[in-house]
Amino acid sequence: MRITLNATSMSRLLRIMSWRGVESPTHMINLLLAEALPQQPIPISEDVHDHSNTKQERAI
Repeated sequence: MRITLNATSMSRLLRIMSWRGVESPTHMINLLLAEALPQQPIPISEDVHDHSNTKQERAI
């Protein structure tokens, strides 16, 4: 998968990479996703109107 970042997002990503000493943008994005996922509950299922059911589980 390829993604495109706008100038603001690229600047922020490069700043985070610099702070953390990471040289690969792909690796940095993977790290950020891994850190964010445990905090985000995901719906177990959706009803016919694409609304999330109240039951949720952790992303990881």
